[in-house]
Amino acid sequence: MEEYRTLVVGRLEEAYRFRPATQVGLFIILAALGFFLVSEAVTNPKIGLSLDSAVVVMTVYLALLYPLVIKIRNRVAISASFGFFGAAMAAIIYWLLGHMTSLTVQALALYAMFLEIVGMELFHHLCEEFVFYERDWRSYTLVGLLSVGFFACLWFFLGPSGCGLSIHFTLLVSVVLTMMFAWAVLPEKPI
Repeated sequence: MEEYRTLVVGRLEEAYRFRPATQVGLFIILAALGFFLVSEAVTNPKIGLSLDSAVVVMTVYLALLYPLVIKIRNRVAISASFGFFGAAMAAIIYWLLGHMTSLTVQALALYAMFLEIVGMELFHHLCEEFVFYERDWRSYTLVGLLSVGFFACLWFFLGPSGCGLSIHFTLLVSVVLTMMFAWAVLPEKPI
C-alpha cells in the first residue's frame, strides 16, 4: 500500500516540476548569482571575506541550493548530491581546522557536536531520499552511536572541567539535548 502511495505522490509531483533542462539552467543562474555575491564580498574592503572563507561559503551554498532546485532522479543527480554533501563537509572541516584558535578538550567537544549536527542535517537535506535510511536496527545503531558521541561532547563541554556547571545540571541538560539530537537524527520513514 505504501509503495502505491509513494508512486501516486511521485506522479503528482512530476506535473509541478520544471523540465530537467530548466532545473539545470535555474541552478546555474542561481549559482552564478551566489558566485557574484561572494566575489563582491571578497573584493569589498568593508566586508573583507577571505578567499578560503569564500570557497567554503560558496561550497555550502551550492550544497544547500542543489536539492531545492534539482528534482531529477537519475544516477548523475544522485552522484552530484553525494558529491555536494562530501564537498560541503570537507569545506566545513577545513574551515574549522584553519580557524581554530585554541585546542582544548572543550573546544574539540564543541567542534565535534557542531560537525555532527551539520553533517546529519546536510545528509537529511541532500542524500536521505537516495539512501535506504529507514527505521531499522542499522539506523537505530547509527543514531545510538552518534547520540553517545554527542552526549560525551556535551559532558566535556558543559561539565565541571568545561563550563563549570554542576554534575547534576550537566547530566540533565546533556540528556535532554541528546534526546533532542537523537529525535532530529532519526529517519522520518517508519519501518
